[in-house]
Amino acid sequence: VCLWELQDQRPVTAWKVSSQSVLSVQSLKGGCLSQSKDGRVKLWDLETQQLTWEVATDSCSFCRVLVESEGDDSSSTSLLVSPLSEPQEIGIFDPRLAVPSGTTPPAEKLLVSRLVLPRSEREPGMCTDLCRCPALGPGFLLATYESSDAALWDMRQPTEPVSYAQGDPSCPAICSAVLWRKVWISCSGGQLKMLRLDRDGGLQASSTSVQVADAPYKEQSNEANYQAEKRGINTMA
Repeated sequence: VCLWELQDQRPVTAWKVSSQSVLSVQSLKGGCLSQSKDGRVKLWDLETQQLTWEVATDSCSFCRVLVESEGDDSSSTSLLVSPLSEPQEIGIFDPRLAVPSGTTPPAEKLLVSRLVLPRSEREPGMCTDLCRCPALGPGFLLATYESSDAALWDMRQPTEPVSYAQGDPSCPAICSAVLWRKVWISCSGGQLKMLRLDRDGGLQASSTSVQVADAPYKEQSNEANYQAEKRGINTMA
């Protein structure tokens, strides 16, 4: 990871955060949050580049860790939200919980709660993206799954999703974004699909769909093909 001085356009310092590929880096209250391909999430002191906290989520997903505040002001405590080893499970972690020096505790030791979809015949696949829902206030987040299903969660009531919208499993989701009351989901077939978010947190299907890239060639089948060539939008903000 490199820390840059933007005015001089040169790196100030660099340090190794993992032996695996780095999936994301985020700023977190004077520190640096790193997420690597091996499922480990770490917090670093920017001044000393020393590790201050870490957890092994055991996630195989490329979903970016979400930093969610517990309140409305800047001094509120931040929680970390990440997929876990089980595809249908999302974990909420509190970085204030102490980690013994020189150890990487398993996810269970630092979990505040889990967001678990009920079991059903329709498997949604792994979580591909996590987004805040500012129109509903703090604590609400949208999870998009590989099947292009979407679930709205209230972190304060994690027993079941507030609402759920089924997608098209033959066109797996890559990423998503929430723009006030509109949810945009990018699919591997090159489509950008939209859902509407009502005032009560309901997810409503919309006929809006945009083809943002040529659809890749794949065999004629109604079954999801997660190994097909991926095209389209890979990230949104």
